[in-house]
Amino acid sequence: MTRKGILTAFFATALCLVRPGPIRAVCNACASDVVCNGCVTNTDIADGTITGADVSSSAALSVGSMTTSGSVGVGTAPGFKLDVLSTAGSIPLRLKSLASDTGTLLFQMGSQANSENAIVSLTSNEQQSKNLSLAGYSLGNIGHLKLAADQTFITGNTGMGVDPPGSRLHIMNALNNVGTIFALPPIASLPDPSYTHRAVMQWEGGEAKFGKWRQSFNTFENDWALSYNTPYDPVTNTYGGRDSGDSRANIAAVMRFNVAEGDSGGNVFEVHFAPPAAAGVPPDFNGAASYVFFDGKRGDAVTSRPALLAIGGPQDVDTGVQLLNAFMGVRMMIDGVTPYSNRFRIRDFYNGADYMTIQTPNGNVGIGTSAPGYRLQVGNPGDGTQARANAWNLFSSREYKTDIRRVDEKESRGILEKVKALDVVRYRFRNDAEKTEHLGVIAEEAPKEISKDGSSVSMGDYVAFLMAALKAQQAKIEELEGRVQKLAQANVGS
Repeated sequence: MTRKGILTAFFATALCLVRPGPIRAVCNACASDVVCNGCVTNTDIADGTITGADVSSSAALSVGSMTTSGSVGVGTAPGFKLDVLSTAGSIPLRLKSLASDTGTLLFQMGSQANSENAIVSLTSNEQQSKNLSLAGYSLGNIGHLKLAADQTFITGNTGMGVDPPGSRLHIMNALNNVGTIFALPPIASLPDPSYTHRAVMQWEGGEAKFGKWRQSFNTFENDWALSYNTPYDPVTNTYGGRDSGDSRANIAAVMRFNVAEGDSGGNVFEVHFAPPAAAGVPPDFNGAASYVFFDGKRGDAVTSRPALLAIGGPQDVDTGVQLLNAFMGVRMMIDGVTPYSNRFRIRDFYNGADYMTIQTPNGNVGIGTSAPGYRLQVGNPGDGTQARANAWNLFSSREYKTDIRRVDEKESRGILEKVKALDVVRYRFRNDAEKTEHLGVIAEEAPKEISKDGSSVSMGDYVAFLMAALKAQQAKIEELEGRVQKLAQANVGS
């Protein structure tokens, strides 16, 4: 550069220090004392410092530092203090540090009013870089964190209301607030056959053994449902193929609340277990074990309907219901468990004794027996069971009887002879723990009038049998009295 050029550049630079505006210098590229339009190079600015309100160049510019009181725009007219517009690629801004990776702060935004506490800070320190901290001064100035990306992936634990989180998702609820809300998109009316959000929540993992758990709610007359090892379509009320066919977990199950019917009696709570099958095979809940509770309907004698509890099982498996008081050891059972098929039982849980049994289909009732052979049986044969009451009345009205025939005197005398021939014995029942002594007859030796089966005695017939014998005996007594009276009168006359 000539001496004249050096002086010109000196005065031009000095002028720039006192007056904002574009740089005026002698350009090495064009040797012209004019405003440079994109041809300023590193050689033109030896000290590496530019001070001014505006620097504009279409060519690359590398400087040590730059201070400005205005705005800086890169690729665009600045609308902010720093405004970057990239047309060369998808990344508009890159921040990179060549310093050692020992905690160098790569990026920080803060506020001087908040003592320069970082609102967002990213660091190259390995430990610190695991945390992305979003906070205002005293942690009180930020109300929302919005992630607008289609997907958010977090490799570590996530805590909501708790720090540090102890699991992949750790939620600590605030007092008197709802802890977790799963919201559906707004729909004008439900049920809606076109509604496709059927599995609002799904648990999965370990499908080699276990099936998936799927939770649904507010889907076509189905307020809430939980299915296991099978997807559920509430619109068609059908189930898809099993996730797992492993023999340890290849059943399918569903639990469902339906409260879409109002006061119609059609509301239902149901639980079903389908028998095992291979993976991909849909469950058949019609032949499954089930528990179904139907809501009742209020109304008059015609329109009302009772609440109903229906418990069923597969056709090849017995079905039972147990109401257990484990503390007292008493269990009420309605079951079909072999050999007690189709019975209602109240039994002792510990010793297996049946306190009461109602047997179907014959309707026999047993007290103290599990196999009643009659409409009412108290105890088992030979166990000495006793029953007591203030009165025991037998139906005996003429209205209930047919083929009525009076026992005549001759038949009564025959019954008397049978009574005379029948031995009265003392005995104890073999299985009577109390060894109580009784007085009675042996059924096998008793006349058929009082023992129909040869193992028991009919008390009603027993009493009537003795009455007939008593009448025959009384007739004989009266006959003898008459003869004695005649003899006495004859003796008096003689």
